[in-house]
Amino acid sequence: MWSDWNCLENTTRVWGFAFENALSPEICENVLTDLFPFMEAWESHQMPVMASAQWYHNRFLFIAGGDEKLNVSGCGIDAMRSNVIAVLSKHNLDPLEAGIVVWTDLEDNWHLCRWMETSVNYRERMKQSASAIYSPIPLTIAELRLSWPLKPSQSALLVMN
Repeated sequence: MWSDWNCLENTTRVWGFAFENALSPEICENVLTDLFPFMEAWESHQMPVMASAQWYHNRFLFIAGGDEKLNVSGCGIDAMRSNVIAVLSKHNLDPLEAGIVVWTDLEDNWHLCRWMETSVNYRERMKQSASAIYSPIPLTIAELRLSWPLKPSQSALLVMN
């Protein structure tokens, strides 16, 4: 069941899909439009899932689902991921693979790297240059709202799973 992003409960889970470059606002809107039928009908354990989707910086697609009463099951998560990938494929979009770290430095330059292949020194440099550290996905809405930069000039570290 579709819900406004700003009305989701703080405990709602969030999954993320990142892209190497920012997408056009038109593509982002088309993806949301194509995701709407699934989000409206999304179920887990034959119960409707409160769901929403949101783009951040036209580069990160976040899918939110579930609440305190209904935790989304593995099958429900698999269905969501399959649907999202199908919609992205329709628009010739390939999200970054699992384990990719996306971060911005204080000059707003975007960086990509594999988390498992980064050295301890490199990780420390990322943390020192980032004004906000973003935890591995999935998160809750509350964690996303607290950790994601509110302004493009702020920095973030995002580990996609």
